[in-house]
Amino acid sequence: MPAGPSDSARSTTEAWESGDHWNIGDRAVWVAQTGHRLIEFEVTIASPDNGTVLSGSLSGGNEREPFELPGRFGNVRHTGSEQRYCLPCARSLHELRTQTRRWTDLHWGGWSPRAHRKHALLQASIEWQRVIGGFRGTFTRAADVPDWLRQVTAGALIRSYSDSLRVARIEEPIDWPTMFTDHPGDLRIVVDKSLDTDGDLWSRITKAYNAIGDSGIAAHLTVDLEVTADGELVLNPYAVGSAELDTTTDDPEYYLQLDPRHAALIDHVTATLSTGPLQPAGFWPVTSQ
Repeated sequence: MPAGPSDSARSTTEAWESGDHWNIGDRAVWVAQTGHRLIEFEVTIASPDNGTVLSGSLSGGNEREPFELPGRFGNVRHTGSEQRYCLPCARSLHELRTQTRRWTDLHWGGWSPRAHRKHALLQASIEWQRVIGGFRGTFTRAADVPDWLRQVTAGALIRSYSDSLRVARIEEPIDWPTMFTDHPGDLRIVVDKSLDTDGDLWSRITKAYNAIGDSGIAAHLTVDLEVTADGELVLNPYAVGSAELDTTTDDPEYYLQLDPRHAALIDHVTATLSTGPLQPAGFWPVTSQ
């Protein structure tokens, strides 16, 4: 679940905040405002006095443990299903959904119709294949992408949803710096402007990537393929690093097992990028998204 709903999920009508408003077994939704999205989680009231709920409906079984939501019932609304009609909750949900539709239209209106068409066509030109842990995709011949991009990303496209027109994420160990050197002008690189303090972030990413590879470990550069507001397909670097620097483990002794030579490499790459420290998964972020 998101960390919690925003204040916009609260109406001037606050009948639902009182325990007297609820009965055990009432069906409801917990609403969370995240950006321009309204997320609704189905819950069942467990105890009006304690402010606890069960996830889902009672038909899903009663073996679940009740839990308390952030803000108790402040962001919970009756659904109106199989119970008396609740006017305050119905009015509040209508207002929230209407407001969210306006925000959604405003947000996606930031991309031109050409951009939306480009994104839709690229999405339709990916063949997805089920693999362990999800799906991986390949651009078809119909996709409006350079041939070399289709070839190097075959079977490497990952579905990745965002608040932008993202086509796919790519986590495979593709040597992107070399690809761009060999195919100049085919695909533009767009870096995070908030982190590009000197206008040279891509150069720093390339230096960091090469430093990792030159150290004798496998370098990875995770990227996103996105469509810009005017309809251009671009590559957006997401993170650079190596799985060999991954420290996400339950074994506390693992941290002592890292090759001591990596310490100097980590310091060097951190200083080169200036975008943040090494994350436990073995990657440095190169975007604030």
